[in-house]
Amino acid sequence: MKKLNLNENFICRIWENDDYYKALKTKQGEEVVILDYGNRNKDAGPDYSDAKALINGKLKCGKIEIHQSSADWRKHNHQKDSNYDNVILNVSLWDDNSKDSIVNSKGNIIPEIILSHFLVSSINEIWREIIETPSKSFKLPCFPDVAIVNPEKKKDWITQLSKDRLNKKIHRIKERLNEIKSNPTAIEQVLFEFLCESMGYSKNKKQMLKLAQSVDFVKIKVKNLLESQAVLFETSGLMDNAPEDDYIKEIKGLINLNVISTKMKPSEWNFFRLRPSNFPTLRIAYAAALLYQLKSCNFFESVIKIFENSKQIRKDLYSLFSSIETPDYWKRHYNFAKTKNKPSELIGNNRIDEVLINVLIPFVCFYARVKNNNRLEENCIDLYFRCKHRSTNSITRVMQLQTGIKIDSFSDEQGLIELHNEFCIKGRCNKCTIGIELTPGIVAEPLTLIMY
Repeated sequence: MKKLNLNENFICRIWENDDYYKALKTKQGEEVVILDYGNRNKDAGPDYSDAKALINGKLKCGKIEIHQSSADWRKHNHQKDSNYDNVILNVSLWDDNSKDSIVNSKGNIIPEIILSHFLVSSINEIWREIIETPSKSFKLPCFPDVAIVNPEKKKDWITQLSKDRLNKKIHRIKERLNEIKSNPTAIEQVLFEFLCESMGYSKNKKQMLKLAQSVDFVKIKVKNLLESQAVLFETSGLMDNAPEDDYIKEIKGLINLNVISTKMKPSEWNFFRLRPSNFPTLRIAYAAALLYQLKSCNFFESVIKIFENSKQIRKDLYSLFSSIETPDYWKRHYNFAKTKNKPSELIGNNRIDEVLINVLIPFVCFYARVKNNNRLEENCIDLYFRCKHRSTNSITRVMQLQTGIKIDSFSDEQGLIELHNEFCIKGRCNKCTIGIELTPGIVAEPLTLIMY
């Protein structure tokens, strides 16, 4: 597992959310059950007080210390500091492979957990999830001084960053198309892959992308919506343990294993702490509708025509996505044999906006450049920069408040996300127009400046 340089505030965010790990044990092999994380301490001394834990079945009450590496206990000289004598548990993200136990000033051994050994997802995935959900203590390095920076200068910087972010998305599309350029249906396949990814929300983005890449797009021949559901639900692996009802029996009879290159495992999908409306089963059901549209209904051509000819592109795309025939079963169910309180559609305008920003605008922009269609590209760019938009993104809500930059368009939102992801959380203030103005000669300090 790659050792990201995460500060202790990030590690505390991981520690406080037991979704990120399971079956904790100390380095000595003792089982650990946390009963109470205690109270967070932002001053000198151990990171948590009044914590309670069962260690090897015995109740322990006291303090918990958090470190990046187990070597930090000795580096910080805690073994000489009596303030750490009441520590019941030292939690280190990484192991330094030392065979020496850590001890307090009395020479007593402190039980230690190496948290990275028990994570249920990769550290990169966890890091990404944490930065996408800032805590109440989130604070930019330049806040509140950023308020004195000229508003036009800030706006110009955000505009440039929004262009950079759009070009990154376009480049990613180009790279993926180059990977499968021998595929006669490459354009439709890559569009399907990125549409699926955008449907996955933060918890199942990678899984939805893998799902789309696990079916042979060339071989797939779907005559109706049921057949496309059979392909995707069988590929997902989620039908393996599903209770059989009439719907399951019907689509199981339509499965064509020849079009499935890789079958996924049910355990790959995230359901925990998701609203039923965001369950991956519903995302897959809508993906099945998109698959049928792409394979049988000239969906891509319809998208291009809207971008080329419509006077109200966004509204017409809402209509296009909302009019797609979706499975009746999934209007009434959120999981196999689990009914909703009341029937509902599988996609709303907020999700269509996400698809528009992250997939359709960059995709159509790329397509326009390949075809030398200046008018089509201009329509894309105009929509990106001029279309009114109120962001619901948790990152941008905080970024607007702290930078004083108001989001009026798709591009404003994307520019602020790019600022957050590529500069703020990476400590690249020395490369940021705002940071340079506030502190000339500032030096980068990755991931140690922001309180998460």
